[in-house]
Amino acid sequence: MDKIEGTILISDTNKGLLTALILLLQKHFSQVMTESGIDKVMEIAGSGSADVIIIDAGANSGAERMRYVELVKRITGNSSNVQVVALTNFGQSQFALELAEAGAFDFVPKPWNNEKLLVTLRNACRTRQLLNAAVEKAAQDNLSGRKESDSCGGGCEKPVTLEQMEKKMMKGAIKRNRGNISLAAQELGITRQTLYNKGKKYKLFE
Repeated sequence: MDKIEGTILISDTNKGLLTALILLLQKHFSQVMTESGIDKVMEIAGSGSADVIIIDAGANSGAERMRYVELVKRITGNSSNVQVVALTNFGQSQFALELAEAGAFDFVPKPWNNEKLLVTLRNACRTRQLLNAAVEKAAQDNLSGRKESDSCGGGCEKPVTLEQMEKKMMKGAIKRNRGNISLAAQELGITRQTLYNKGKKYKLFE
């Protein structure tokens, strides 16, 4: 079986969880890394050397929840388009949506289903690669426009942002599935809750 081209970074200190994830993911992805230090995780995220970062956000206290929400914001706030997949405790649907609002690609409840986790990570890798390709193309087009003319005269396109690309992908999936959120979420490889929550954020249902 061919491995999926993508680098997964697992950020956690739980040895049992790390071992289980490494054994699973090394069979399916071209590279799997681990790192527990937040500063190092941020360094890797900023360098763009990881496609997806998995964080174990299975915390219950308010302070811990806020810490993970802020961590997701920090990771996704860099310019490398790295995607975050959060592992949450069963029954933490509201917290999971808060993570999605903060910028997480999706969440997977623990104990996770291997197939569900693999599909989510595969689609997160694909999304990151598509975003990078779109940003690179926009940059090249912008550079070409500058070479052709010193002044755009209002005709140059602005660089594509992560939110614009994500909105476009979600809008397209919803349209292709004729408004069926469940089918659109399945196509995108994210949960129905995540799509609905982000859809409201981007005003896709108005």
